[in-house]
Amino acid sequence: MTDIDILCKEHEEAMAEKDKKLAEQNERLAEKDKKLMEVVDEKLAEQNKKLIKQVLRNYEKGKTPEEIADDLVESVEHVKQICEIIESVSDKENVDEIYKRLNN
Repeated sequence: MTDIDILCKEHEEAMAEKDKKLAEQNERLAEKDKKLMEVVDEKLAEQNKKLIKQVLRNYEKGKTPEEIADDLVESVEHVKQICEIIESVSDKENVDEIYKRLNN
């Protein structure tokens, strides 16, 4: 084996080791991204459920979707959609059911 062959082999081994480390690092980053997205999804769900509760309280007071949207500084279309779902569910206090239907 010549010196060039030895150097090429060492270089290939070093590159293979770097590739392995990069793949491991990519796996760790992908896992962190997944966990971060789960946290973001949970926070968005919390915010949406809070909005549903606010719409529900106002709806039960007899306010129109337009009035509710104005009070909550939300789009009328979004509030109307929530109100329509509230009207369609049997248990109007079931925020989780309203949330599920809103996101389907």
